[in-house]
Amino acid sequence: MSCYFVIVCKKRSEGEDLIYWRPDRSGYTPNLTEAGRYSGRELEDCAGDSFDWYALKYYVPTPPGQTYIIPPREYRELQPFAGVNE
Repeated sequence: MSCYFVIVCKKRSEGEDLIYWRPDRSGYTPNLTEAGRYSGRELEDCAGDSFDWYALKYYVPTPPGQTYIIPPREYRELQPFAGVNE
C-alpha cells in the first residue's frame, strides 16, 4: 500500500465539514475526491500560519484498486505537524 496525505485547512473547516487543499496547493475544496494527495516529502514544503492545517493519511492499495481514507474521527483531533516521518 502506498501512503499519501490529504491536507485539511483548519481556518476554513467547521465542525464535521472539512475543507481540503486542492492538488498543487492551488485552492480549497469541500470534496474529498477533489483534494490533493501529498507525499510526506511534499508536506515538508507546505507552509501555514500558526498551525492552520493538518494532514490525514490516505492509503492507496497495491495493486491498484479502490482507495481508502483512514483514519477514524479521532484523527481529526490531532495537532498539525511540521514534518512527517515516512
